[in-house]
Amino acid sequence: MRAAVLKARGRFEIEPRVSRSRSLANRSETSLLFSGICGSDLHEFVAGPLMAPMPSVLGHEFCAEVVEVGADVRGFEIGDRTVGVIYPSCGRCEFCKRGDFTLCDMRELAVGERNGSFAQFIARPRGRCSWFRHRHPLRKPR
Repeated sequence: MRAAVLKARGRFEIEPRVSRSRSLANRSETSLLFSGICGSDLHEFVAGPLMAPMPSVLGHEFCAEVVEVGADVRGFEIGDRTVGVIYPSCGRCEFCKRGDFTLCDMRELAVGERNGSFAQFIARPRGRCSWFRHRHPLRKPR
């Protein structure tokens, strides 16, 4: 798999990364179609490292196609198109319990521990990503 790796402030390099993440029962593997560039990604590129160690695969807003579904994952099938926001969270703190997973303190600890959406494939654990099922045909931008 290839990924855009932030190697230093202001410098991405396309390089091979560990191929498709280990497939566990509670994960879904997705092939990236589009990735958004968030303000936090831009800040890391221009002024980092801030929250992500270098080298790092950034990106956390994406559209992808499901290519593998873990045995314990419900509601998704191979071929489904999804959009998601990657924010690791503990699931136990008060923020997580009320659904504000983007405020969980764990999110800063896990930024460098996974591939972001500037990669060809990402695997997301069940409950660590907001998934929205999408079955409409993909239209390319004009």
